[in-house]
Amino acid sequence: MEFAKKAVALDENNIDYQYSLGTVFLKTNQYKQAVTYLQAVADQRPFYEGVYYNLGQAFIRLGNNNIGSQYLSKVDSIQTLYSGLENLKLAVDRNLDNQIKWLELAKAYESAGMKTEAGQARLAAQFTGTLKNK
Repeated sequence: MEFAKKAVALDENNIDYQYSLGTVFLKTNQYKQAVTYLQAVADQRPFYEGVYYNLGQAFIRLGNNNIGSQYLSKVDSIQTLYSGLENLKLAVDRNLDNQIKWLELAKAYESAGMKTEAGQARLAAQFTGTLKNK
């Protein structure tokens, strides 16, 4: 616990340190403190499934089963999203010159808030389209 607190004190904007401290609070039955740190992480990393699992556990242990269940179901949604992304990446890998698949992947990344990856997939689609037109 002390190491996690010191890490956050050294760099309070570090999401990984906040997640670690929130998880330590959860594991030491300090659920309200866990929620404070884990919620800060969730606000900055909306697609990080581990934080939602831990938030769900913390709220359930605080006796708020409804909110806890909502967080746990968000874990399932994120896992489904990532599974879909993996399937699209596999489809692109099997047919790298398929511009439509690249655009589908870009759209999926965009909807997941992964702007850098979306931009890269769009560039690949443009490059693929340029090659086909030559």
